[in-house]
Amino acid sequence: MGYSVTSGYFSSTSRTEVVGGAPRGSGLKGKVLIYDVSDDQQQLSVSSPLPQPKDIPTGTYFGSVICAVDLDSDEFTDILVGAPYYTHKKDEGRVYIYLNNKQGALNLQDKVLEGDRKLNAHFGKAIAKVGDLNRDGFQDVAIGAPMEGEDGSGAVYIYHGSSKGIETQYRQKILGSKVKSGLKMFGLSISGGVDVDNNKYPDIAVGAYGSENAVILRTRRIVNVNAVIKLSKAQITLESNDSLCDLEGVKHKCLNMTMVLHYADQVETSANQELNITYTVELDKGKQSDALRRMFFWDVVNKKKAFILEKPYTMKSKKTFYTLSPVTVYLLDKDEVADVGSLLTFDLTISLPQTACNGLCPVLNEYLPNSYRATVSFKKKCKNQEACVTDLAVEGSMLYSPGDLQEVRIGVVRDFTVNLKVTNKAEDSAYYSQITLKHPADLDYIGPIQHIECTRSDPNNGTSTLTCDVGNPLLGKSSVSFGIKFAPGSVKRSFTMEVVASSQDKDKNDKDNRKTFSVPVKFEADVEIKGFSKHGQVVYSGPVREFEEVTKSLDSIGPEVIQTLSIRNKGPSAVDGSEVTVNFPALYQSSKPKSYLLYLLHVALEGASGSCHAKVNPLDIKASNDSSDEPTRKRRDTSNTLLGCRTASCKSFTCNLGLLKLGDKVDIRLTFRLWQNTLIKELDPPKAVDLETTVRVKVPSEFTQPNINNDKDTIITTAKPAQTEAQKKKTPWWVIFLSVLGGVLLLGGAAAVLWKIGFFKRKRIKDISGPDITEMTST
Repeated sequence: MGYSVTSGYFSSTSRTEVVGGAPRGSGLKGKVLIYDVSDDQQQLSVSSPLPQPKDIPTGTYFGSVICAVDLDSDEFTDILVGAPYYTHKKDEGRVYIYLNNKQGALNLQDKVLEGDRKLNAHFGKAIAKVGDLNRDGFQDVAIGAPMEGEDGSGAVYIYHGSSKGIETQYRQKILGSKVKSGLKMFGLSISGGVDVDNNKYPDIAVGAYGSENAVILRTRRIVNVNAVIKLSKAQITLESNDSLCDLEGVKHKCLNMTMVLHYADQVETSANQELNITYTVELDKGKQSDALRRMFFWDVVNKKKAFILEKPYTMKSKKTFYTLSPVTVYLLDKDEVADVGSLLTFDLTISLPQTACNGLCPVLNEYLPNSYRATVSFKKKCKNQEACVTDLAVEGSMLYSPGDLQEVRIGVVRDFTVNLKVTNKAEDSAYYSQITLKHPADLDYIGPIQHIECTRSDPNNGTSTLTCDVGNPLLGKSSVSFGIKFAPGSVKRSFTMEVVASSQDKDKNDKDNRKTFSVPVKFEADVEIKGFSKHGQVVYSGPVREFEEVTKSLDSIGPEVIQTLSIRNKGPSAVDGSEVTVNFPALYQSSKPKSYLLYLLHVALEGASGSCHAKVNPLDIKASNDSSDEPTRKRRDTSNTLLGCRTASCKSFTCNLGLLKLGDKVDIRLTFRLWQNTLIKELDPPKAVDLETTVRVKVPSEFTQPNINNDKDTIITTAKPAQTEAQKKKTPWWVIFLSVLGGVLLLGGAAAVLWKIGFFKRKRIKDISGPDITEMTST
């Protein structure tokens, strides 16, 4: 214990807690414990262990590296735990993620960090929070793999924090061999969070122990570039004679393309540096060959068609809009355009050159788009020559799997399908018809069932938008049916899904273009609690002593009492945030603050994450070793005096549990000492009493339980005085005398009867005669 140490704010008490790793603990599988600091800063007690990963092999050195970092900026500390010798083939290494549920528990995540899983890399040998490298409001992490590479040069991986904890795909990999030739064990140690060059971004220091080097990695300035493509035409009619341009003596349909650019720094600074960019525009990008492209630029120098335009540009100052000179785009002749159903596309991409910079070259914000698209459509032939008039309608239903359910029952429903039917009720065709479906970002998108194309946007304020093309065109008086499948993911509550059907053309009745589905989410879990006592009963003895004398040692207080609470989730849903309440008889009378009964020494959790908020060993008496006997249940003897919360003064505390999946179990072990001096003093004469501890588990309000009768339990520990235990009932003297006399008389009578029948008379040889005996001699 103590191979690695860190600290953080893991519970709602806003009090620093200490974390220690023991990589050779738990039978060489490793363990990590969180220690709570007492209010007076004088004592450490084990608050809870981190849940050990299931099926983790021995020898991974789990717990040898610990990093406490608030990954999702919720003001609660999360933990990353390294297991640098975790092996797929040989010592690739692994890092486990524990996210705080904001209720005092750290939940082990299903996903892990493994870098590139290189042989003998020892990934996770160093883990460091390095500040907010990309200045998006979330702390980032650097993880070392110091033995990666055939030459053992090493590597450092950069992972970004996010609203969901941490991105499991690294954003950058820095190879020691690329930093400097000859580096060895690059990434064995890492430190970060210091801005060494005063550019408002934190930098990183990396140790390369094998070559006796330390390297400073400076973070580059991040810029946000935005662009807009403006087109002189939104629609083109190939058959008309308008919008014609002369090109080498030939008239072509044409339009003008103008780009507007501006940029800003990710971190606001007073410096007003110019920014050099390269912009690239590609026409009809989706076409598989140049022969299928329907428009082109004219390369004046080489006198030929071009489909890609690439040029450098310099923006002198930030937050200024720069309008570039218009560029003419030409269309093929109407007889050469084979496809008039799909849109004409204009794709703009921005990049930054990484040469000729003063100092470090800036980089683009990778979380913002660096490509932009504008489109132009062909004008269709409709009844009304000016514009097509469509009438789209959408209808649909929900189908849950298994099919007999009417809601998303977490733990039971594997997936569900949104079945949709889009109809064009008008005579005109609906060009570029599509549906947009808004849904919670927590849902897992599986995909369409039928052959349609859908794209999913990045989450925005917890919502994702799915866009599916349903026809280009969707013919008049026709419909298309399809289904879109989702999985419950990590959804936490009932939600709505909104579907809107639209096309490029005017809809004469848009009231039936929208369909909203209300999706009920039901959490159902049967969480049971059972209580056990290590011994059914304990014995108390001794004379009445002064309080100061009792508090000298635990042995002076009385016998040890250990009670164990077992909480199991019988499913089907996983439960995060259950609360266990424990009430135990602490005082014989509340008016007598020194009349202790059960004196709480220790609370320990095993099997799952969580934290208990109990005041242990308030008198700071020296603790002793616990034994490891198995707990037993005991029925209460109704003749004993019951000391529970109704007849004595109870104290209570709560434990907040983390994620319990179906079948998961957590044990809470309570260690007390029976304050026997109180019983000897208050009970005259001393007698047997039953000490009653009551326990209850409460699941979050959004859960329903099929069985509430197993939410509470009672633990009875019987305390008997020594004299009652050892004393035998005294027998009166006359009973003993008569018993002895009766035994003597019975023995004498039996002897007389035996003498009477000759039992004691000895037979000699001469007394024996018979026809068959003629002679007997003795030797």
